[in-house]
Amino acid sequence: MLEKQQRYRPAIRLFIDTDLTANTVYQCLASQINYLITVLRLQTGSQIAVFNGRHGEWVAEIELLKKKFASCISNPNSGNKVQGLI
Repeated sequence: MLEKQQRYRPAIRLFIDTDLTANTVYQCLASQINYLITVLRLQTGSQIAVFNGRHGEWVAEIELLKKKFASCISNPNSGNKVQGLI
């Protein structure tokens, strides 16, 4: 019996209200920035899952994380879309 290939799924999920595609930079909202820095204590380079309710869930990496600005980029090396999670 063949086993299904396991894909990496970050425990942290972030809603992004835009279309999701590979190698795309997404700007985070102020409330999301506060959540990422203050609550989760993440840093630049951390991996998260982004979703929008239309295109599934994608693995992304935090590209920039400052007190008033944060962005993440969908990770092309992760197999892009994480299938079957939403």
